[in-house]
Amino acid sequence: MLHYCDFYFQSVTYPDGQPGYCDNDPLGLTERIKFCRDYTPQYVFSGLIVTELTLEDLCPWMNSKLTNPEAYDYCLVFSDHPRYPTVQSFLSNRLPSGTEWNGKRFL
Repeated sequence: MLHYCDFYFQSVTYPDGQPGYCDNDPLGLTERIKFCRDYTPQYVFSGLIVTELTLEDLCPWMNSKLTNPEAYDYCLVFSDHPRYPTVQSFLSNRLPSGTEWNGKRFL
């Protein structure tokens, strides 16, 4: 589970890291860092409930909209996903021409 104020992706600009990306987050990066620093919340009880994850969402290397999709060599497996709950369910899926499962990780 990711916590709203867990910080990752340390860099020279952000030595303490940055929070994970949240689509439709009402706070911008600066506001979120300030919120997490000032209030140090242990639990945040609001957010989005993800109701549908496509194969491209679960396997970002398949998402042609990403700038560098080949940098993402993994698929996320959620046991309660209605269509892809197991590694086998991924592997039985027909892939677009020119793509293959070799070298991909399942997390």
